[in-house]
Amino acid sequence: MTTPTVMPLTNIHQYDSMIGINISQQDVGLELQYRKSLLSDSQARYVMDAFCQAVKELTVDFYLTADKVPLLGGASEALVRRWNNNALRDPRTPVTKTIFTYAELDAFNMRLAAALAAQGVGPEVFVAVSFEKSRWAVVAMLGVIRSGGAFIMMDPSQPAKRLHHIYKVSRAHVIMASESTTGLALSLGPNVMVLGDNEKPWISNVDGSTISAPVQAASPENTLYAVFTSGSTGTPKEVVIEHQNYAARIYGEIEAYGLTPASRFLQFSSYAWDACVSEQLPVLVCGGCVCIPSDIERQQSLAEAVTRMRANCAVFTPPIARNLNPDDFPTLRTLLLAGERVLEKEMRLWCGRTLKVLYGPAECTPLSATSQVLRGPAPTGIIGRPVGCRLWVTDPDNHENLFPVGAVGELLIEGPQVGRGYLHDLEKTKLAFIEPPLWLRDRNRSTSFRIYKTGDLVRHLEDGRLVHMGRKDTQVKVRGQRMELEELESQLRQICQDFDEVVVGLIEPKRETDTRSALVAFLYRSSHIDQDCPTK
Repeated sequence: MTTPTVMPLTNIHQYDSMIGINISQQDVGLELQYRKSLLSDSQARYVMDAFCQAVKELTVDFYLTADKVPLLGGASEALVRRWNNNALRDPRTPVTKTIFTYAELDAFNMRLAAALAAQGVGPEVFVAVSFEKSRWAVVAMLGVIRSGGAFIMMDPSQPAKRLHHIYKVSRAHVIMASESTTGLALSLGPNVMVLGDNEKPWISNVDGSTISAPVQAASPENTLYAVFTSGSTGTPKEVVIEHQNYAARIYGEIEAYGLTPASRFLQFSSYAWDACVSEQLPVLVCGGCVCIPSDIERQQSLAEAVTRMRANCAVFTPPIARNLNPDDFPTLRTLLLAGERVLEKEMRLWCGRTLKVLYGPAECTPLSATSQVLRGPAPTGIIGRPVGCRLWVTDPDNHENLFPVGAVGELLIEGPQVGRGYLHDLEKTKLAFIEPPLWLRDRNRSTSFRIYKTGDLVRHLEDGRLVHMGRKDTQVKVRGQRMELEELESQLRQICQDFDEVVVGLIEPKRETDTRSALVAFLYRSSHIDQDCPTK
């Protein structure tokens, strides 16, 4: 086979791309023509690389079915491996508002650790932490870590049924609560320890002597915390993160967030979300200040609270960021977007600040990729490059097939921050935390790290960054065509830019005799609802 060529289409054709095959007695020539409005020159080369690889594989085994043909050619493989090798070069005041100094925080959590140890807390023993937004939640979390135990952060505003499930599955030995959440804690279990400005029975014994109990240090393999995420069945999944996972991750977070001793980080996230850990531990490690608004401030006067506390860094989800006015946050210099697909709207809105996109499932501690948005909007759905891990794009139906650059596939994460699995659920763990595929075991290369199947659909850009395209479990089939609901929502947002929210769903018939299904779009606008969406 001669060297394949690629060139833009010069004439108007019926098709967006065409592959020409010239067969002679001596050789076979391939030529790809394409529309430059749809493919860049480098993307066209990757398409041709994949096509040539498919042809080569079929000459070896003519009976391969289409879903079994490897598409990863030499050029794509070299790029993917180079990007992932670079990713592994990972570098290894007042504390809160209002106010603990580091000396006070150290004294409190040292005494709390001894009190917890006296109650039997140690490695692999869970302690539930149930607080409203409070500086004492920081003391509780650090006290559990220092005792050698593992913490579970609970948001008391969540439904009681969910909190009971978390408590039951984790088998928490102690529940730490504030004065206002004591009643809720007692409804979950009998062993409750109350912390607060007026509640410090754990600091000393009844006779006034300091509590002293041997604290058993945790090993790298012991659990640091568990976080409960929403499962596809509606039942929370309990992700276990070990000390070694977070130790491998924390300095990558500090660098990615741009943290220094001058950082004043807003603790905004719900305690039910693992981002709350990243808003606190990395900040404390680098000597910064954790700024904690009250629940009322968080919901009703966030801008005033951020300005009063002079917070200069925050994590928001894209829906929250797109409904805030940057002018109301003069002290906020760095905004981190995480938790959902990032759209052009919030990138344009906040482009005057240092704007970074974060990506990382809870199963991977929780930062796996990041991208800084520079000089205007980045591609919709950008998640960036790996941080201290390797990111692989594979066939969504068979992770043994590594996909070429530009192809949309399922994201696999390989690295030291991949967690242990799901608590007390070996079956779910085996499905998501997999053995190394053959392509990782081949070529004299092996991995000692865990590998997690994210269920996220992504593709590589030509510069090595990844773009989030949707979820495996939100793909639907209509009239034989497989579609991604998030991609449809993205297109509608571009057409109907005056609407605040867009949701697309698939309606399927209840009657077996009716085989028709329909896509339905729901659009919400907070004002001017009498105006029609422009038709295009």
